[in-house]
Order: sequence, then structure tokens, then C-alpha cells
Amino acid sequence: MSGTGAKAGRRDDIVAVALELLDAHGLPELSMRRIAGALGMQPSALYWHFPDKQTLLGAVAADVLGAPEASGPEALALDLRDRLLGRRDAAELVSSASALGHCRIPHSELLRSAALAAGADDARAAAAASAAVLYTLGWVLHAQQRSVAEALGAASPDAPEPAPYADGLELILGGL
Repeated sequence: MSGTGAKAGRRDDIVAVALELLDAHGLPELSMRRIAGALGMQPSALYWHFPDKQTLLGAVAADVLGAPEASGPEALALDLRDRLLGRRDAAELVSSASALGHCRIPHSELLRSAALAAGADDARAAAAASAAVLYTLGWVLHAQQRSVAEALGAASPDAPEPAPYADGLELILGGL
């Protein structure tokens, strides 16, 4: 984990350690106490940088999402999927942080702009962006939960396989 000292108290360092712990232990085990312990600080010191855990999780979610480098609706959706798949429990983290208003999903606005450029009106562009983002979050959440269940031996062999991501995305984007 990250070291201690002056550097360990910086906001970016707290987020970096939280990401390490997210990958190592998962979202349910990502506590303020665990993050502070990894930084060699008291949990109360985290509140100097983040007023509450949800705000910290929003910063972690924003870091997971980063700045999309893709352009075009399909590439943007695939970029979002890949970023979410790149971190343990990222879909749950981002979904929660976004729903609570602690982070925005930059892919959403870019998807909305792409739909507008394709000729959709504002309401339809917003709906298309929302559908693509929510489908991606749901698909990745399902995949991540299934992966954990399989690793724990808790997945039923009768559980149906989800449709390939690209098939559902094509249906959503084709609706424009």
C-alpha cells in the first residue's frame, strides 16, 4: 500500500489507496478505517479531505471513469465497459456514486452529444445516452457479481449466461 507522511494525507493519495483496497478487498470491505490504516493515519484525518464516505467513493468512482478517449457512440460505450471491468466492483461503485450525485459519468454527456450529432432531438439524445450507460452498468454489474460468485463456488450451474454485451449495445444504439 501507499506510504505514510505528508504525501499520504493528500486527496489523490487517499483515492489511490482506496482504489488499491477496492481491487484487493472489494467494495463491501472498503471502509474509512481500512483506508486510513493503509495510509498510516487516523480515520478522522480522512474527513479533512472528504466530508463523508460517499464523497470519497464519488472521488474513487470518478478516478475509475477517468476522461474518455474514445469517440463515437459504440467506442464510448465500450470504453465505459472496459473501465468498469478493469476494477473490482466498479459497476456497483459507479452506479451508486452516480445515483447519489457524487460523481458524473462523462461518457453519458459524450453519448448524448453523439446522439444529437446523429440528428436526435434533445429528449431522445438524453434517453439514448441514459439507456446506453445504464445498460453498460447493469451488464458489467452482472458480470462482476457472477465472477465473484463463481470464484466462491456460489454460482448455480443453471444460471443463464447474459447476452453478449455488443448485441445489447447494438439494439440500443440502433434505436437512434
